Amino acid sequence: MDELQMISSSDWQDCYRIMDGYLFVVNKFVEVDDMRTTYTIPKNYYKRVEQKAKGKLWILTRPVKRYGGYKDCELLEPNEENGEFPIGTVFYNEKPVRKTDDPHAYDCFVKASWNCLHNYLEDWEMISEQIQKIIKKYLEDKENV
Repeated sequence: MDELQMISSSDWQDCYRIMDGYLFVVNKFVEVDDMRTTYTIPKNYYKRVEQKAKGKLWILTRPVKRYGGYKDCELLEPNEENGEFPIGTVFYNEKPVRKTDDPHAYDCFVKASWNCLHNYLEDWEMISEQIQKIIKKYLEDKENV
């Protein structure tokens, strides 16, 4: 039962179908801001990096003043200016990110087509094996570069 299929691939994100209802997403970027701050960007200031990307992967089309954002769900000083995000800055789920070639730094997650991930042990074993194949491929590709 080998259903592994690449759904989409880009410089920023790869997405695989492990089996019906389960996707494995590989984000090939890291957060720029270690503070885990999120920023609200006006809609007319960005466009999607890729239409098939899972999550909100945006690139700025206009510079945006950098004000205090939301850190750990607490509002920072609303008018605290911290500079500016230039055109071309990429955000993922309202956090600034940058590409990385280090597969050890990739952010990976499993997305299910429903809320709870209930399954039999055999299915979880198969899902785990498929994820291990994908991870091994990224590590081997890194070694061959």
